[in-house]
Amino acid sequence: MFMKKSFNDIKNLILYQMPKREYDFSLSQNASKNNLEQLIPNIISTSLDTNLSNLNLRYSAKINSDIILREFKLKAHNKTFKALIVCIDGMIDSDLVNNFLLRPLMQTNSKSQKSISLNGIKVQKRIKFDLKKYIHDILVPQNDINEVNTLDDLILGVNSGNCALLVDTMNIGILVDVKGYKAREITNPSNEVVVRGSQEAFVEKLRTNTTMLRRLINNENLIIEESTIGKVSKTNIAICYLKNIANYELVNEVKFRINNLDIDYIISSRTIRATYSR
Repeated sequence: MFMKKSFNDIKNLILYQMPKREYDFSLSQNASKNNLEQLIPNIISTSLDTNLSNLNLRYSAKINSDIILREFKLKAHNKTFKALIVCIDGMIDSDLVNNFLLRPLMQTNSKSQKSISLNGIKVQKRIKFDLKKYIHDILVPQNDINEVNTLDDLILGVNSGNCALLVDTMNIGILVDVKGYKAREITNPSNEVVVRGSQEAFVEKLRTNTTMLRRLINNENLIIEESTIGKVSKTNIAICYLKNIANYELVNEVKFRINNLDIDYIISSRTIRATYSR
C-alpha cells in the first residue's frame, strides 16, 4: 500500500497533467448585502454614540483613509452637546468647514434670555430653547442647509460633497453645502465643433453644466429637476426643460424611464442610450 502511494506521487511529479477546466467554486449573490449593513438601522438615532457606531460600520472608517468623522463639543445656551461632522477629504472645502461650520459651533454662545421691565425693575425672561432652530438661525451661517432623517440620505449627501452634522439628542442630520472638490475647467468642445455658436463644452461637474444652461437660457421657465440613477454609483443627473414649451406627457415619460432604469452604474449618456436600445 505504501509502495503504491509512493509510486503515484512520483508519477504525478514526473508526468504532465492537464489542468482542470472546471473548479468547484460558487459565489453567493448579493454577498455584500448579507453583511452587517443589513443589521444597521437606517433611522438616525437621538444617541450620537449609536450614530457614530453605525457610520463607522457603513463607511468602514477604520480602513477608509479619506472618511472624516470629527467629534467635538457644541456649546449653546450655556449647555454642552456632543456633536459630530461627517465628510470626505478631497470633496469638501476645508476652510469653509473650519471657519464657517466648526468655529461657530464650538465657540461659547450666550444664554438665550430677554430683558423685560417689571415695575421699573429689569428682570431676565428665559426664552424657550430649541436646539435645531438655534443651529439653523444662529450657529451655521451657510445658505444651503438640508435636514435628513435616514442614514441612507445622509450618506448620499456626504458622498455628493456635503458635510453632515449630527448632534446628540437630535434624531436628524443636517447637510451643509461645503463642496470644494476640483473639476475640469470649461474648455472648447471637441466633438461638436461650431463656428458661430458657443465655444463652451459640458464638464463632469453637474452644477457647472446647469449653471451654463442658466446663463445661456435666461428664462424663469427653465426647469432643472435633479435625480439619481444607478444602484451602485447613484449618479446625479438633471432633467432640464422649458415648462411653457415642453410637452408634459413626454417629460413624464422621460422621468418614468429614467427612474426605472435597472442598471448598476452610469459612466456616460451612452450607457442610458445603450440600455434602451437593447
